[in-house]
Amino acid sequence: TDRKRAQEALQESEKRFSGFAKASGYGFAMGELSGQLVFGNPATLRIVEEEREEDFIAKTFYQYYSEEDKEFLIADILPTVMEKGQWKGELPLLTAKGNLKPTEQNIFSISDEHGNPRMVGNIITDITESKRVQDTLRESEEKYRLLADNVTDNIWILDLGTLIFSYVSPSAIGITGYSAEEAMGLQLQDVLTPSSMELAARIL
Repeated sequence: TDRKRAQEALQESEKRFSGFAKASGYGFAMGELSGQLVFGNPATLRIVEEEREEDFIAKTFYQYYSEEDKEFLIADILPTVMEKGQWKGELPLLTAKGNLKPTEQNIFSISDEHGNPRMVGNIITDITESKRVQDTLRESEEKYRLLADNVTDNIWILDLGTLIFSYVSPSAIGITGYSAEEAMGLQLQDVLTPSSMELAARIL
């Protein structure tokens, strides 16, 4: 019958979805509008440091946020999801072991056959490593800038596309007469003689 075929098609669709969700490297979780969790794929369990899906779905999604972020979730994120269907942004998750895990989250509403919000879905990306790399780069840049800002040699960085200085050390004022702030934004031709500029053009 048509009803039986529809049920079989639904079961097949659910099977394909389950296989996709379990194999995905992205976290995927689903919860009731009340907050009660009903599904979390293996990637989600790794992110929130849960050993078993049973432990995960025994909780509400509110339990995986700090108190401050839970307030933000209730006051801003979920109303946006209900009104616009989706919210995207960075938000840390509070793991089962009490660690705050930096993540990007795509929270969206799941509607029933009548178009009414039925559940909330969340696609989660663990950005711990990218955050660590960003922090390392920032620390490195701060160290080198501190060094460059305090040496007596003139250090500069030139954009080869525009020939505009993007960084000039403070010591440049003793050579060019320009402060570092004034020098940044100048073009190479502004500080070189015509003959020196001609030589530089051949080198660059």
